[in-house]
Amino acid sequence: MALISREHAAADLVSGTVVFLVALPLCLGVALASGAPLISGVIAGVVGGMVVTLVSRSELGVSGPAAGLTVVVLAAIQDLGFSAFLHKASVMRDLSSLPDGSTVTIDGSRCVLADHDVREVISEFVRSAPGRGIEVRLENLDRVKILGSERPAV
Repeated sequence: MALISREHAAADLVSGTVVFLVALPLCLGVALASGAPLISGVIAGVVGGMVVTLVSRSELGVSGPAAGLTVVVLAAIQDLGFSAFLHKASVMRDLSSLPDGSTVTIDGSRCVLADHDVREVISEFVRSAPGRGIEVRLENLDRVKILGSERPAV
């Protein structure tokens, strides 16, 4: 069975676009109230409106943001920081911004799951860090389950 119904794709795309446009103001409001970049609200609207509609394979569906999520998203961002939601891009940015000669500890004690590409970014950083005089300490990464892999984090 195909992920997207070819028979209904055109109609699903139109209805998904309508859902996206209707939900966009609330998506932007949730992002703004949560302290997240506004682009994350646009991305959430595209996923909730268009992607979910295209792959749901349901005749009727309801998707989109709920104002009550603002409190949940805000609490998560305050506790974890927004970079926790960006994975590979934020890890690359944060590691590359470290000054030469630094000492960095990468601690996985608060992480349960990580994308496989995050493991690759960390592994590459560990290999290249000595060339920049950066000392790297890895802690508690053996507990982190890598999505799409059964191997430990690093």
